[in-house]
Amino acid sequence: MLFFYASMNIVRQYLALAIILFGFELVKKKKFFWYLIVVYLASLFHSSALIAILVYFMYNKKFSIKVLVIVLIISFIFMMNVGPIMNLVYSIIGKTNYYV
Repeated sequence: MLFFYASMNIVRQYLALAIILFGFELVKKKKFFWYLIVVYLASLFHSSALIAILVYFMYNKKFSIKVLVIVLIISFIFMMNVGPIMNLVYSIIGKTNYYV
């Protein structure tokens, strides 16, 4: 039964990703309202799709190598410490039974 829940979560993530990728054409055409609708539809399948809103604002920006390296390092540190960070978040907001 545990495998079923995990596999359904993966399917929902990929479905949301497919919808977001479809919406990238709207980013290129600078149609923010319609892109928000696509992101909202994707978030109905998985809430992580809401992160894609940032793509609209970062699409035409030019970032230096220094900024990209700093973001990469911060992301790596976060990924290596995601367990303790999530424990801190759970202690603040409380752990729900939804994901157990």
